[in-house]
Formats: sequence, structure tokens, C-alpha cells
Amino acid sequence: HLSELVCSQMIELHSADKMSYYLLTSKGKRTLEMFNKLITEDMREFLDKEIKIKKKQYNRDNEIIANYIKIGEYEYITYLMVIEKGSPLMDLRIIVGSAEQAEKLCKSWRDNAVNAFKQILDIVT
Repeated sequence: HLSELVCSQMIELHSADKMSYYLLTSKGKRTLEMFNKLITEDMREFLDKEIKIKKKQYNRDNEIIANYIKIGEYEYITYLMVIEKGSPLMDLRIIVGSAEQAEKLCKSWRDNAVNAFKQILDIVT
């Protein structure tokens, strides 16, 4: 269904930092306004709750950053960060030997950053 909405110019697909997301176009907004009266109050409440959940997840994802870039034939540097209120609390850079290792490290960081941050802080203090 998303591809149909893109083709009909109701939404646009954008990419940044290895993430993809959709934005509602002005044509899409006008179309939604036409159907607004057809959406029940219960459905609006459900959608509002789901949007709040997604926003919280998005904000959490923005506080945990994990990316990598290739710096040599067999070298990839991973950037692992924990950010709070726009300020970095922790910024780790680890060099690994393959893209697979870098991807695995980034995924692990995204899944475990809060606990890892606490454990690293305990170790160094």
C-alpha cells in the first residue's frame, strides 16, 4: 500500500543516516482532510495512541546512535553514542575488521546501549 501512496504522490519516501521514512505531501494532507469526517472517534483515539508510541520510540532511537563507515580495505569504524537532551553522555569509536562485525556491533549497541552505558560507567568509576 505504501508504494501505491508514493506513486499517487500522497506520501514521499526519504532516506537519511541509513534510515528510510515517509512524509505526507500536501496532496496527501488534502485527501486526508476529505476523509476526516469518515474516521470514527474511536479510530482517531486509537491512531493518536499509536502515534504517541511511535514518537516515544523515535525519540529513544535518536538518543541512541550507532553508525559505521569504511576507513580501509579491512577496517570499519563504528560510532556509538548515548545522547541526553542534545548532549553526548558517551561517545565510543571502535574499529572492526568487516562490515558484518560493524553491523552486529551497531545492532547490539542499539539494543543494549542503556545497560552498556551503565556498566561502562561503573567500570571506569
